[in-house]
Amino acid sequence: MLTDSPTLPTVSPPTPIFDAPSPNLYEILDTGKHVEIPVGVKQIGLAITLHDLIVASLGPKPTGKSFTEMLYRMTPPRKRAFRPDVAYVSFERWPSREFPDTDAWEIVPDLAVEIVSKSNSATEVQEKIGEYLAAGVRQVWVVFPDQRQVVVYAPTNTARIYNAEDTLESPEILPAFQLNVCELLPVVPERPEE
Repeated sequence: MLTDSPTLPTVSPPTPIFDAPSPNLYEILDTGKHVEIPVGVKQIGLAITLHDLIVASLGPKPTGKSFTEMLYRMTPPRKRAFRPDVAYVSFERWPSREFPDTDAWEIVPDLAVEIVSKSNSATEVQEKIGEYLAAGVRQVWVVFPDQRQVVVYAPTNTARIYNAEDTLESPEILPAFQLNVCELLPVVPERPEE
């Protein structure tokens, strides 16, 4: 004999743990508006590689930590927050070594790295460099994958271009770090058209 199947209870969707404005990566403008930042596979791959190389250079007694895609609110009380592709924060600037339970970390990294993609405008990159340096970032590295160059900016209004054959180093911030730019940005042979 057939009976009616029992009615299943309605299940509500889970409540989010936090109310993020977007599931994607974003930066915060002075107005408080969240702006999504498109990130491609090439940029993420380069960021992770550079992060790993920085970590390896720190050795068994690191003087700080390297981070990828962390959101930093560097200029309180302004609302603006940036998410460099890679950043290094020394323990000198971060003596507690504790992570705050916030969306953006109110600390100024020693080093901020931006990896340029096709979606970045020159104006946008230049504005970020200026904001980073004005906030107290000690160096800004801008990686140009297609040109196989890294440009290092310092607060002294100087910039140095490292080409593929050069060795990138930062003795003031990362004393043991040395990288041949061609290792980070190798020549990629063109694929034949099919």
